Amino acid sequence: MPHMRMYLSKLTYHPGKRQIIAEFSNAAERTSRRYSFFPKLVFPLGKIPVPVFSEALSNHDSKRFRAEFFEKKAVITASTFEDLKAINNLLGSFFGFYSCLIEPERQFLLENKWSYFDAFDFSGGGFTRAFSQDFPDCCLDFIADPLRKTISDLLVSDDSLGLSTVKSVVHSNLLRIPLAEREPNALSEEIFLENVLFASGLPIPLRGKKFFTKSRLFHGKSEFDFARFSMVMSARPFNNLGFESINCDCCRPVSVDSPNVLQSSMAKIVFLREAFYFNSSSPSWAGHLHESMPFREKREKRMREYGFAVPEAGPFARGAGGSVPLRGAVFLEKNCEARIVSFDSPKWVCSKESSLSMAVNELSEKSVLFKNACTKGCESAVASKGVLFSQVLKNDPDFVFRKVFSEEASFFLSRIFCLLTHKESRFFDIGLASSLESVFDGVKTDFEGFAKQEFGMRVSFDSTRAFVDSQAVGAFSRRFSEFYRVNPLFLSAKNV
Repeated sequence: MPHMRMYLSKLTYHPGKRQIIAEFSNAAERTSRRYSFFPKLVFPLGKIPVPVFSEALSNHDSKRFRAEFFEKKAVITASTFEDLKAINNLLGSFFGFYSCLIEPERQFLLENKWSYFDAFDFSGGGFTRAFSQDFPDCCLDFIADPLRKTISDLLVSDDSLGLSTVKSVVHSNLLRIPLAEREPNALSEEIFLENVLFASGLPIPLRGKKFFTKSRLFHGKSEFDFARFSMVMSARPFNNLGFESINCDCCRPVSVDSPNVLQSSMAKIVFLREAFYFNSSSPSWAGHLHESMPFREKREKRMREYGFAVPEAGPFARGAGGSVPLRGAVFLEKNCEARIVSFDSPKWVCSKESSLSMAVNELSEKSVLFKNACTKGCESAVASKGVLFSQVLKNDPDFVFRKVFSEEASFFLSRIFCLLTHKESRFFDIGLASSLESVFDGVKTDFEGFAKQEFGMRVSFDSTRAFVDSQAVGAFSRRFSEFYRVNPLFLSAKNV
């Protein structure tokens, strides 16, 4: 086969042959490759003894699966996906809960680090994955013309439908789901985190009810949303937060000064003021404390009186002891409101990059690359087409693809922060959530100081958003991003 570029356009699972068939195509040709494949299920063991779990598994044909046991989880590899579903149902009926199964095609893509519409260069019988910023020029079974021509025609005849189809192509690539078989009732950002958990080798929680977050409006101010910014800061090289990287077995710190210690670690303190309340750097920890600590009515009354969105921690008596997040403990000691007694429950991150960090970095890098490509495309169109440049770009599949890709990748960064820190989310883990909140609290503190020092302004916060009395959002965003050495693209800013 001569050198040519093709795109991964279709996967077909054949359970009888224990194979996945991957189809690659361009506008003129198609080819396929066969791969042996056995689907997996990661089931949470919790406190279930391995002998009891094995007894439950004995009700399924032992020749059709293999079970491996690790701390708090079992990894089951089955002959077919039907076997895996039967085993999951069997375990669910036995123990009263299930683990979320993802379809075999998506498992295959995640294991190979591929995705739909990825580009591959074929030459001499082999092929290698290639990075491409062009709209995939491939063939699909349910479309008569090549996909690129179809989109080109739609952008001219029905730009709204063309744009939504491009968005579906982008989601198919980002989420590793088929273009024409989108999972029902599944939020895109939830599928993204399912993929992260699968790559982490951890159980995937079942889908629950959708939840909504409420936001207050501050008219006449400039708004900055730090959700994307905080997710970028949670990944390498800044941090390495993840489902599997926090409190790993291999990198336990020797002291509180170790570089991999997290600010969400717990410290024992003694309070130095009577009837003392304080706002915690971790809303997740404060919410947990609120549910378990006496004087709930007092905290709720103070929330109403002061307009707090999160309950304060307290009240604490002078001389009373307690465990609080390390970042908050340092702040309280600095203000002579408490004294740190000891380093209580340390939290740390692994030296190996987490699946979440890798996924966040991939999103952020591609978002920047595609955004830069859009900027160059605009400059080129203006130079060659003059005042007609906008119409030309509107009908250009490559430009529209790059623009949508950058926007959707950036959108996912903001949504996954919400899913990971909201207690009603099925992905909520208080250890990861409090660590993410500590990252945001550090950004928040620096932004307050930056706004005061550079512009002489006070900042109001609501969730991950900051509000200031300035209309110079561009300068604000650019200068603070430069301070952190993070691309300004990730600090959402607008006037409200």
